[in-house]
Amino acid sequence: MIDLALFGVVAVGVLFALVMLFKSSNWETTEGVMLEASYKQNYYSNPNRSVGDNSPLFTYDINLSYEYHVDGQRFVGHKLYAAMPNKVDQSFVAEDVVEKYAKGKRVKVYFDAKNPGNACLETLANVGLGGKIALVLSILFVMGIVGGGIYAFNKYL
Repeated sequence: MIDLALFGVVAVGVLFALVMLFKSSNWETTEGVMLEASYKQNYYSNPNRSVGDNSPLFTYDINLSYEYHVDGQRFVGHKLYAAMPNKVDQSFVAEDVVEKYAKGKRVKVYFDAKNPGNACLETLANVGLGGKIALVLSILFVMGIVGGGIYAFNKYL
């Protein structure tokens, strides 16, 4: 029963993120200014890593701060994409984001008109068809891993 609840929680979380990503494509826009753009490399250890496994041992946290105004009120945002962490697993992606959103640059900020403090710099409207397909496949992959893990746990433990 716990396994079904866990899968349900993960599925709801993934669906929420997807809905937010699609909704953000229709958000209002305003101009903003980058206050900060940097990234930090994080090492993680994987004791189950086998010889020849080329999966990354690093993740990169992207730190973004941008200022924007809505109806005369100042806001500071930090999200690259709505409802997703600013984390990537390839250094060149982190470097590209930091370069694109360098301190002092003027940027287009997408914000939720019902909650202007909820904002991001990128939406699915900025992503090509290949990126959208990759996103959907990644989400299905994560759900498959969780479902497979629950199945294996119940069957073998």
